[in-house]
Amino acid sequence: MTDHALPSDDPWFVEQRARDGRTLVDSGNFDAYVAAIDREAERAHTRYGMLLVPGLELTYNDLDPNNAAHAVAVGLRAFVPLDTGIFEALGAAREAGAALIAAHPHGQKGDAIPRNTTRRFWREWSRFAPLVDRVELFNQAISTAGSPRSTAPWWPAATSIAPSTSPPGRPSCPVCGASAP
Repeated sequence: MTDHALPSDDPWFVEQRARDGRTLVDSGNFDAYVAAIDREAERAHTRYGMLLVPGLELTYNDLDPNNAAHAVAVGLRAFVPLDTGIFEALGAAREAGAALIAAHPHGQKGDAIPRNTTRRFWREWSRFAPLVDRVELFNQAISTAGSPRSTAPWWPAATSIAPSTSPPGRPSCPVCGASAP
């Protein structure tokens, strides 16, 4: 389960906050966010045998889509600020034990909504690759053909997900390895 963390000067969020009073996860409410996920994780496991893992989408928007990047930090249990940049945030999330997924990274072709375009991973893949465990190849956006649209056609090949190492009968996250309580 993830929500978004943004730099304090995010160009899109300032506009949204002014328009509709939107809030987000930050250093002041992160502990309550994780506590709420932990409560729901216990309920989800007890009722449905479902694994719920905390996480945060590290969202670095920029007016220039070449500098924008989003990454999902799966299993993150410590707040990671983005004010020093996405590369530094990924490093901090990695140090905190999170598995990292490059979220909806665009290549040369942008998103149908221009401000949603995120090209930083594509532009600087050799720099970011050591920090990223997986790449999101398809996003929720639907193409005119009615099938999910790939945001990463530049990605050379999908990597396989490692098999679970959790005890029998206990679900685990295939990305970060966290197991149910």
